[in-house]
Amino acid sequence: QIAPDGSWADSGPIALFRCDLTTGLTSLMRKGSFYTSWLIDSQGRVTAEEDYDRQTERWTIGVAALGGDPAEALSGHAPVDIPEIGFGPTADTVLVESIENGDRVWRLLSIDSKKVSDMPAAEVFDTPLRDRFTGLMIGGVDVVDLPQYTFFDPARNARWRAIVQAFAGNAVRLVSASSDFSKVVVLVQGPTYGYRYILIDLSKPAAYPIGNVYAGIDKPLAVRPITYTAGDGLSIHAYLTLPPDRPAHGFALIV
Repeated sequence: QIAPDGSWADSGPIALFRCDLTTGLTSLMRKGSFYTSWLIDSQGRVTAEEDYDRQTERWTIGVAALGGDPAEALSGHAPVDIPEIGFGPTADTVLVESIENGDRVWRLLSIDSKKVSDMPAAEVFDTPLRDRFTGLMIGGVDVVDLPQYTFFDPARNARWRAIVQAFAGNAVRLVSASSDFSKVVVLVQGPTYGYRYILIDLSKPAAYPIGNVYAGIDKPLAVRPITYTAGDGLSIHAYLTLPPDRPAHGFALIV
């Protein structure tokens, strides 16, 4: 929102509009506060709405079936960490991510019944993995130094494992994929490929380099795991990347 003096005002209300790209007609769908967020299904309908009142520290989550007005299904109080919402594994569920007693908790909210169920422990990750077309949760990502991807679909999971195995000894990150997962773009970093994007065509199969992340750096750089102690005594695990063809001392450090 732009204030009258031209500055950015971040405290005003927000709203959700529908725009017909054929006719150019625009209509107001929902009004909200600065803290309102919505989930929109593949038909352009509001599926869920979350709002937060900073004065009372109360959050609410409402759900709507078949494009109706969202009705409150969950609520609670939180001074800082309010829940985050996204589609669950199916179009009739909402994934509710919250922090409780310092732990990440995932629950599924049924849009039809408004009932809440706990996610199986094996399906709770650091972050959900979503289909970029439908927004549905198709797996999850755990990060321990490097992201570890798990897909709910066994065939897709096996394809990803094959890709990781093909680049054994290198770090592999998922960037994008076609809807049928036959073509996958990965970011590979390691002693063999350096740091570059690669397109994998699983129908052939074949791999095609797309380009390096940094111009002028087309060969692997030396990377060392290091551990240092922070000011409060916490042990920090990190990686040090060194420039090529120079003695490893006397450098400026970029963090």
